[in-house]
Amino acid sequence: MATLNEYADWIKRLNDKKGFWWYWNDPKGIGTALCLIHSEVSEALEELRDLDKNGVIDELMDVIVRCLHLVRCIDDLLDIDTLMRQILVKSEERPYKHGGRLF
Repeated sequence: MATLNEYADWIKRLNDKKGFWWYWNDPKGIGTALCLIHSEVSEALEELRDLDKNGVIDELMDVIVRCLHLVRCIDDLLDIDTLMRQILVKSEERPYKHGGRLF
């Protein structure tokens, strides 16, 4: 099974070949990538409105692909797997419904 790092590298290679890349020193490019992530979330909402479970899942996978691509573009040496573990451990330590917000 591939790791998040391996998937991120694969996604970056594929996108580089197709002409899609973003650089940390280009805030407009990073902003564009963030907007594309947002558009995938909006597409997932549209699939939900149509009650299309598979469509929602497909769009959420697109969100993951775009997020991994952007992370790898920002830092091509970042150990995404370790970072994911650290974030999940930190989340486990948080109290129930931390933040006190309703949603």
